[in-house]
Amino acid sequence: MRLLGALGIGLVAGPASAEGGVAVDERVEHYLIDGDDARQWHAAMQAKGPRDPVSGRTYSGFTRWHVTWSWDTYPLADGECQVGGHQVRVEVVVRLPEWSGRAAASGPLLREWDALHARLRDHERLHRDNAVAAAGALDAMLEAMDEPVPCAGARKRIDRDARDLLARFHEADRRLDRETRHGRIGP
Repeated sequence: MRLLGALGIGLVAGPASAEGGVAVDERVEHYLIDGDDARQWHAAMQAKGPRDPVSGRTYSGFTRWHVTWSWDTYPLADGECQVGGHQVRVEVVVRLPEWSGRAAASGPLLREWDALHARLRDHERLHRDNAVAAAGALDAMLEAMDEPVPCAGARKRIDRDARDLLARFHEADRRLDRETRHGRIGP
């Protein structure tokens, strides 16, 4: 019997790669901003930037991730099942600004934009890496299920354990944003 579970924020179809036993689908989306200096860039990012679907707040950059998992159960004697054949997939979407004036810029303004964008990209990369780590931890949890489990209620128990595990990684994302003030790059 194939059982499925899912938890996360967002859903995206994109190119897949593998990290360990986890399928990773990820993409970077850009939104266009204008401006001739950091203050104008920040105003444009506040006007056009991605919104957190939970808080509704607008940010300069944002990473959404969604983890899905499935497994098979193989009936054994006495109402027990062996869990196996699991699959874990994480889908990640990173939204970052793209400055419309970059191609024509030079000197200090270009260096300022590149530094600002690099800090934001690096911050969002931490969220991406946390999402992949969450999926890897779930993969390891399912892989470690080598003892038979009671068939009755197996899905509910495994899904609860998976959600609890992933909740710890979502909390790590929230902690990162509190500690870095959401990767604050403002003036």
